[in-house]
Amino acid sequence: MTRFFKKTAVSAIGVVLAFAGVGSILANNGTEEERFYLPLRMVFESTDPSTDVQWNGETRRITVNQTGQNWEFIVGSNNAYLNGESHQLMYPVIIEDDRASISYFDVSYLFSDPNGEFAGTTMTAVVGAFEFMELASMTGVSIAIVDANSGFTWTQGFGFADSQNNIHVDENTVFGLASIAKPVTAIAVMQLAEEGIIDLDTPLVEYLPDFSINPSQLHGGDYRSITPRMLLTHTAGVFPNFIGYSSITLNGYYEGFMNNLLNRMTSYSMIAPEDTLFIYNNNGYNLLGLLVAEMTGEGEPFRSFVNYTDENIFQVADLESTSFVITDSLMENLARPYVNATTPDTLIFPGGLPTMGLVSSAYDMSQLMHILLNDDGILLPVGRINDMMQPHDFDFSAAMGAARYGLGFFNATGMDGFRTVGHNGALVHYNSDMVFDVNSGLGVFIATNSITGLGTTSQLANIILQTAVMEKTGEVPTLPYRADIEAVPIELSSEELLRYVGLYIGQMEYYLIEMGESGALYMILPTIPDIPPLELTPMSDGSFDSEIGRFWFDQLEDNGEEINVIRQGPLGLHIIASQLDMADVMANEYFMPWVGTFAAQPVTNEVSLISTFRFGVCDIGLAYQQTSQIMGLSPTLPAVVSDNVWSASMEDVTFDDNGNVESFVFAGMRFSR
Repeated sequence: MTRFFKKTAVSAIGVVLAFAGVGSILANNGTEEERFYLPLRMVFESTDPSTDVQWNGETRRITVNQTGQNWEFIVGSNNAYLNGESHQLMYPVIIEDDRASISYFDVSYLFSDPNGEFAGTTMTAVVGAFEFMELASMTGVSIAIVDANSGFTWTQGFGFADSQNNIHVDENTVFGLASIAKPVTAIAVMQLAEEGIIDLDTPLVEYLPDFSINPSQLHGGDYRSITPRMLLTHTAGVFPNFIGYSSITLNGYYEGFMNNLLNRMTSYSMIAPEDTLFIYNNNGYNLLGLLVAEMTGEGEPFRSFVNYTDENIFQVADLESTSFVITDSLMENLARPYVNATTPDTLIFPGGLPTMGLVSSAYDMSQLMHILLNDDGILLPVGRINDMMQPHDFDFSAAMGAARYGLGFFNATGMDGFRTVGHNGALVHYNSDMVFDVNSGLGVFIATNSITGLGTTSQLANIILQTAVMEKTGEVPTLPYRADIEAVPIELSSEELLRYVGLYIGQMEYYLIEMGESGALYMILPTIPDIPPLELTPMSDGSFDSEIGRFWFDQLEDNGEEINVIRQGPLGLHIIASQLDMADVMANEYFMPWVGTFAAQPVTNEVSLISTFRFGVCDIGLAYQQTSQIMGLSPTLPAVVSDNVWSASMEDVTFDDNGNVESFVFAGMRFSR
C-alpha cells in the first residue's frame, strides 16, 4: 500500500469528467461522401427570439421568418431564398428523423463572416456551439474569442438564457463561472503581496491567527507551516471540500459559510502534510478569500471580500457585468439554470465565493482575457500575471492526468500534446472554461447554463483555441509523442507480464489488470460492465496497444516510495490510475457495518452536491464506495479498509441495535441509511 494513495483515499471525492463528443454524420443518399448536419429549426430558433419556422408538406419547403429576414429552404435542394433572392447552399437540406436538417458548412457561412478576421475560428465556434447544444441537450452557450496582440474580439450567444420566456443568450448574458473564480481570487492575493501587505511564503497563521487544522491521521502535517503560496497552488494539504454547512443554498447566499469557515476547519484533519501533495482544493481558495478580507476590509469576511474584488479588480478592469455575488442588476441578465435543453431548475447560491462564486458575461470575459494576456499593468505590475501562469516549482509527476498548476491557473496538456493555460468551472448548472495559448496571445471563453454541459465547454474551448492558433501561426505546437508509429507487437514472458497485474485506482473508476488463460494481459473496468475486457498487446516501444489506443505502465517515486501507474495516450504522459495493494481494499469486519445506501439530509434551503453514498462489496470481495452527485456523476472507487482509517473523514457516526451504521456526517452533510 503506497503512501501516496493512502493520502488520497481518505480525501473528499473529486469530480472529473472526460466528455467525448461525437458528430452527427448523415450519408448522402447513396454517395460515398459523408456530411454533418444539424436540425434546421434548432439552429434558427436559438439565434433570434423572433424566429418563426413553418413547414409546408405539399411543397416540401421550410420558411424561416426572423427580424429583417425571410428564408425559404427546399428539401433535397441546394437552392434557398433570402428575402426572395436566390442563395446557393453548399449542400441540400435533408429530412432525418422527421426533422429538416442543414449542413454544418452552410450553418458556418450563415452565422459567421467567411471573409472576416479569424474566419475559420469563428466558423468552428458557430458550428461547435450548435453541435454541442444538440449532442449534450444544452439550453444556452456563450463564447468569446480574443487575440490580445491585434485587439481582435469576437463574442456570440447561442440558445436560450430563459427558454420559457424566449430570452436568448447574447454577449451580455451573465453566467455562473464557478472555479474561474480562482484566478481572480489569486490576483487579489497577488495584489496584497505586491503592496507588501502579505508575503506568499509567510505562514498563514501570521495573518489569520485563528486558523488551525488537525494533522493527517496517517501522515501528520503542521498547519503552522502552511503558506499562501501553498494554498494558491493546491499543495497545502488542508481538508479540500465542504458539501454541508449550507455551502450551497437556495433563496439567496448564506454569508455564514465564509464567516464561520475558520471555526469549521479546526475540527477537520489535513489530508497530507503541507507541500507534499497536489490535490485540487476548494477550501484552500476559501481561506485565501478570508485572507484578502482580513487584510483589507472591515466587518464580516463575506462582504469584505466582495467589496475588495469589486473595487480593486472589476471596477479597475471596467467589468460591469462581473462580481462575486449576483446583484439585482446582474440577476436581470442571468442565464436561468437548466437540467437539460428543456427542463428548468432552481437557482442555487454558493457560499464559498472565492473558490466558486464568480459570475460574468462573455463580453466582460473577453475584456478580462485581453488584460490577462497583455499583462500590461492594469491589475498587477507588468509581467506578474505571466509569472502566475507558470507551473509552480513542485513535483507534479504523480498528479492525475498531466495537470500542473501555477498561482491560480492550470497548465494543461491534452491527449494530443497541445498545451494550454487557464481554468474551467463547474457548479451544477453552470459550466465554463477560459483557456489560453499564451505564446500566440489567443484566448477562448465558453459558458453554458445546463447540467448536461459538464465537460463540453472544455472540449469545445480547446477545439476553438487550436483552430485559432493554426489560423494565426500556421501550426499547432504539440509535445513529441512517446509512442513510435513503427512499433510492432512483441512477446513478453509470463513473469514480465505479471509485474503489471493488480488493482489500479483512477479518479472516477478503478481498473483490474489480469492475465487471461491464454497468457494475454487484459484491462477490466468493473464499474463499467458494458465495456468488455481490453486486451493489452506489448509493443516494441514499451507501450501496450489496445482497441482504444496505447497504455503505458510506469514507476514513479512519491516521497521516497515507488508507485506503479498507468498512463494513457500516444504521449505516454497522462496518468489515469495508480496501483493499490489488493489486500488493502478487501472488505473486512470494519467495513461490513457500512454496507448499504445513505441519503443526504440537507437542512432547509441547503443543497447537497452528493445525494447518496453507497458502500458495497463486489464479486471478488473488494470494498467500494459510490457517490451519486446532482451533476449526474457516480464515481465508484475502492475503499481502503486495511487500517480502519478509510472512514476517517466520516464524523458523528451512529449505529443501530445490530451494530450497523445508521448515519454519519461527511464534509458537513449528514447522510442517513
